[in-house]
Formats: sequence, structure tokens, C-alpha cells
Amino acid sequence: MRILINSRPGFWTGDLKKYALRIAKQHLDPIGVQCEFANGGDKSQITIMLDEGRSENPNTRGVEIVYSPDRPENERLAKCILDGICSNTHFMNRGIRAGHTAWDVHVICGYKTNASDRLVLADESRKRNIVWGILEGLKECLHRQPHSKRQNFVPA
Repeated sequence: MRILINSRPGFWTGDLKKYALRIAKQHLDPIGVQCEFANGGDKSQITIMLDEGRSENPNTRGVEIVYSPDRPENERLAKCILDGICSNTHFMNRGIRAGHTAWDVHVICGYKTNASDRLVLADESRKRNIVWGILEGLKECLHRQPHSKRQNFVPA
């Protein structure tokens, strides 16, 4: 399986992309998942977009995810990624919602209009925690098989 993780210009600063590739190879390659970071990759089965939020309210902060309802697994993927990011960055969990998006999962991670989120987004070492959270969420979601409806069935 191929996954494309794209972002707005300026996210992949310094050696952040090399770090992401190294972590992906260590943790996702063993379960048969290849990650590509940046642009392109029309052969990818799952597309994820990293974005920074903007709001008229300077108190708006945290992480929220919009997922495409076209594929049923996108909701579970969004939940796992959100849990991974929030547990690694301590960003506020703003939840997930279905919506029309060009990507399978659109991650709005931090708000440029919020002072504390802006500090996290400006620090490469803290961005590593965001990347780690995304990859941890992907691994959790893709490594774990969904439960069958008949799994707990006990015949009479």
C-alpha cells in the first residue's frame, strides 16, 4: 500500500522530511506500507494533506481532521491519526468530521492565528512530534484489522 502525505509549502523545513522518511521506513515498511512525502504520487492508495488552520478568532487552536466519506475506512484512519497527533503534541483535539475534500484525510494541525500553536508550528523539533503522531496513527490503523460483525457471535 502506498500513502502520500502532502503539505502546504513551508511545512517540510530542515531535515524534517528525512526524519519522516526514516521513521516511516522503520515503522510502516514492515507492515507493507510505503509513505511518500511532498508532491505527486498519483499511484497512492491513501492521500493525506497536512495544513495549518486560520481563524478569525485568535483563541481557536488544536487539531481537527476532515475526511472524505467516499471510503468507509477514512473515518477510522482520521480517528487514529488524530489520536496519534494529540498524544504526541498535546494539541487540543477538535475532532473529526466528514466533508468534501480532495484528499482522503485533510489534517488541520495547529492554527497560525493562535500564538501557542504558532510557536509549535515554527519549531522543527516540535513538528517532528506531529509527524511522529501521524505515522503512529497510520501504523495503529493499518496494522490493526477491523472487527468482523460476526467476531463475537455465539451460537444458541
